[in-house]
Amino acid sequence: MLDAARRTRDEQLYRRATEIALQARAGDQALAAVMAGEARCRSRSRPIAT
Repeated sequence: MLDAARRTRDEQLYRRATEIALQARAGDQALAAVMAGEARCRSRSRPIAT
């Protein structure tokens, strides 16, 4: 699921990947999903340099 989120850059997929990892008690995978999603959000909110 995290791979799909990274390929599509879909915020909802990042959230779902986190939920699945948490339900599976896979802390490392949940953390990876959160960090990847946050990095995506930060890069999206940066102004474009001209």
